[in-house]
Amino acid sequence: MKRHNKSTSQFASLILFLMLLSCTACQKSSSESPVTTIYLVRHAEKIKGVKDPDLSPSGFQRAKKLADTLRSLPIEQTYATQYKRTQQTVAEVAKSIEKKTIIYKAHAIKKLGQTLTQTYPGKHVLVAGHSNTIPKIIKELGVKEEITIDYKTGYDDLYVVFWRKGKPAKWMHLHYGKRLYKKGKQAKTPKGSSTQPVNR
Repeated sequence: MKRHNKSTSQFASLILFLMLLSCTACQKSSSESPVTTIYLVRHAEKIKGVKDPDLSPSGFQRAKKLADTLRSLPIEQTYATQYKRTQQTVAEVAKSIEKKTIIYKAHAIKKLGQTLTQTYPGKHVLVAGHSNTIPKIIKELGVKEEITIDYKTGYDDLYVVFWRKGKPAKWMHLHYGKRLYKKGKQAKTPKGSSTQPVNR
């Protein structure tokens, strides 16, 4: 019996949703703002004991998986923080679209949100951040629900925000690559972000 690939199924659903969203947009007035699609990931696994660490071997594998996962989507630009681990996470995607990753300051959340929504109408953009900054970026983009990322195991989360000027933001929470768990069980998400170290 063939094993069902949940990740593949999720992204098939995403592509179908994007197609339906596009068709719906075509049926609406041309004066309505186009949808900007923003993909947000935390950096992949990193090596330990270094101030500005590189990705670990597992992290580089995950970065490659991210590029493979997004390959069929029309990514216009990649964004990463000033830290190597976020830049290396999106490097394969940047290479595939032949564009240099744009660096943003990790805590310049408001400025990044303005850039994404004002510069890329109707485009698709990939953003890499940290467990304590990705939820803030998502909130800045207009998502009302509270989102937290487990800084110990939350490396496989992929958030997709659909932003349209003057409209409530829509979003999806997907997973890519190898799932990580604690003690044989799915990792629990911490209730608050106050205990998370900076830029994990």
